[in-house]
Amino acid sequence: IQKKGGRFIEKKVHSFSELAGSYDMVINCTGIGARNLVPDPEVKPVRGQIIKVRAPWVKHCVVMDNEYYIIPNSDETVLGGTKQEDDWNMEPDPEDRRRIWEYCTEVLPCLKVSRRS
Repeated sequence: IQKKGGRFIEKKVHSFSELAGSYDMVINCTGIGARNLVPDPEVKPVRGQIIKVRAPWVKHCVVMDNEYYIIPNSDETVLGGTKQEDDWNMEPDPEDRRRIWEYCTEVLPCLKVSRRS
């Protein structure tokens, strides 16, 4: 967008009507905030939880048939995850962490010696 002459302007808005006529394009990145901005009570959160570990020996992604996955990045490996619809909890859940850890280390036992990042 910037290469084509566009600009990114980050600002807090309470209604899309505040932006009317001011911009050629608006990119809406409000996430669950769209529920109030639009307003649309049908918008519901989907809670996710992951674990990040240092495991530089992991070189390939592993995606299971269920919600679990192992994805290496340049400096950490992401173990996931959860997908809990209409869950407003913003705090990490120890039980979710335990399930992610147990499932991912069962699939790839070498993760047991990794360190949390």
